[in-house]
Amino acid sequence: MLTLGKLVTLAERFDDNASTLLSQEQRVAAVRDAVSDFWNSSEWPWHKAEASVTLKAPYSTGTLSVTQGSTTVTGSGTTWDTTWNTPLLIRIGEGDPYLVTAVASTTSLTLAEGYVGESDTGLSYEILHLCYDLPTDFGSMSGPVAAGNQFIIQPTRRETWQKLLTLGSASGTPCEYALRYDDVYGEVRQIVFHPPPAGRDVVRFVYKRQFPRLEYYSIGTAAVANGNTAVTGTGTAWTTMGFSAAGLALQFPQTQSVIYGLVSTAGSATGITLTSNWAGPTISPARAYHLSSLLPIPDRAETCLSHLIRNYVYLMKGWSNSAEKAFIMYERSLSHLMDAPLDPVQHQMPGTSWMFAGPGDPQMVVVQ
Repeated sequence: MLTLGKLVTLAERFDDNASTLLSQEQRVAAVRDAVSDFWNSSEWPWHKAEASVTLKAPYSTGTLSVTQGSTTVTGSGTTWDTTWNTPLLIRIGEGDPYLVTAVASTTSLTLAEGYVGESDTGLSYEILHLCYDLPTDFGSMSGPVAAGNQFIIQPTRRETWQKLLTLGSASGTPCEYALRYDDVYGEVRQIVFHPPPAGRDVVRFVYKRQFPRLEYYSIGTAAVANGNTAVTGTGTAWTTMGFSAAGLALQFPQTQSVIYGLVSTAGSATGITLTSNWAGPTISPARAYHLSSLLPIPDRAETCLSHLIRNYVYLMKGWSNSAEKAFIMYERSLSHLMDAPLDPVQHQMPGTSWMFAGPGDPQMVVVQ
């Protein structure tokens, strides 16, 4: 799989005139521009993918206690899950439903507003699941949302997902959905169904991936031992890079560029942990490295991208004639790539995998 770091290494090779060397920031900018132009040059098969979410049935095990005016609900014999997506909808006894904004523990949850009924204990209840996480690279819906051959779920015509909450609280077979956006970044994060699901159906859909994150960091040096997940940095600032290290690829340009390790966490400024043991040779003493984004682009596109990167590098260096020749090579390679059927090849990223099975759309499944 291509990484942004591998492409930056190509840009470094093209920048081969010592008298007019570009800065590393300029090379990274050239690669980012090239990836952006290539991504938007066509409706590529890898733009789309299939995904699924498993709906959750209502939960009503145990009983609960409430206090008038309080937002805290206490359960007895309950096993509420702190990883449940909020908001949830809860019906307490025969009263009106409330929104749940947080699940503090297996026996404690928080309502969006104080309970208006009388204080009581031993009450029956039902929790309904509203929101389900979408793939991290979700951009927009690109096909039907369906549960097998059983039913099709239509996009809501209401302005926001919150409007679905005004339609009643009875669970049933979902007939419409809305997309929930992140309040900070404005990205689509979740899908909300109405009515709240009454069973554990698997809902499948086709979506268009958002433009991939293009992160790159190479300050300092790094060392790692073969068969180990711990990476040690010198002069690094992995917790203050301005973006998360999780999911980025670690590579050492001076070794085989195809070898990379996926970052699980950055525990400190000089320590990161990989998701699996480093499969490459032991890197010691510490040497130049880069952390960069994995790109959802097949390896066979590398030649095409390299011509466009060369074009941008030459333009930055002021070599207009060489840049024009590189762009002509890019256009020829792009035309060939568009016409050629895709070879079956599988790529995997954290949490997902997909199969390029030919000129049609790729198939995607969630990796458990």
